[in-house]
Amino acid sequence: MRDPRLVKAVAKAEKINLYKIASVSVFIAIVVALVILSFIRSDNTKIVFKSVIDKSQEIKAAVINPILHGTDNKNQQYSIMAKKATEVSHDNVVLEDLNAELFANNGKWFSALAPVGEMDTNDSTLILKGIVQIFTGSSEELKTEKLSLNLKRGTIVSNSPVTLISNKANLTAKKMEVTSAGKKVTFDGKVRMKIYQ
Repeated sequence: MRDPRLVKAVAKAEKINLYKIASVSVFIAIVVALVILSFIRSDNTKIVFKSVIDKSQEIKAAVINPILHGTDNKNQQYSIMAKKATEVSHDNVVLEDLNAELFANNGKWFSALAPVGEMDTNDSTLILKGIVQIFTGSSEELKTEKLSLNLKRGTIVSNSPVTLISNKANLTAKKMEVTSAGKKVTFDGKVRMKIYQ
């Protein structure tokens, strides 16, 4: 005597196999019909299968742990290190978790840290975003949310609020500009300074 559950399972499996065979047969019939139609047509009509590429899925060049070394227009060395660099266009690279360092000829240096940076390789401009911190060799620290650093000209511009912390004073301002390779620093917009005695 056969188990009724076993009989149902076998019947179901046979039905599934029959559906599989039927669907494969239909697919083969459609392909054969398309091939035959392409030979029968006398007007040279072609059957073309087009693929659609999603632009957001394009593969972009990426480098893990890149290090870039260079010199500015006064022959001062700089380096940029990051966890990852992704090319978004021919001239633009997005850097993740980066550290940019500039070593001045007079022995001074600064280091800029940021979670995200966008580098324009044409004019060596690096835009830092997120919690941006700049440390100097003279124990000063600058904090802001966004700044533009031109490595060739040695300029820094931030139109976001900045805080400068040193062992002598704290300073806050709405914006800041560093020019002349760090020799001139300008703070603007509600500048406040607290001096320690």
